[in-house]
Amino acid sequence: MEYHIEGTDWRLTYESSKLGFDLLFRPINKIYSYIDNGTDIILSTIGSQHYEQFGIFSGELTVKGEKTGFGPALGHRDHSWGIRDWSSLDYYRLFCCAFSKEFA
Repeated sequence: MEYHIEGTDWRLTYESSKLGFDLLFRPINKIYSYIDNGTDIILSTIGSQHYEQFGIFSGELTVKGEKTGFGPALGHRDHSWGIRDWSSLDYYRLFCCAFSKEFA
């Protein structure tokens, strides 16, 4: 898999003998950083290296040589690495909703 950053857009590509995709992500809002907005318990357990962002996805999926285009579709990207100890939280709920470009 490869990724390229094109301005604020992200392009992800992958190709194997059975599966491939070319995915373009165009953000519609700023990156939400748990590092900048989290509480101490969130940062120490799941958010120390965690970002999320809503955007519009489009692209092409190839399965066994057959290509299918998709999008534009609302969705979000989630980039996480480091500690992800969900069991250490007593209570945690995450709701991600994309109702429109203006309200996500």
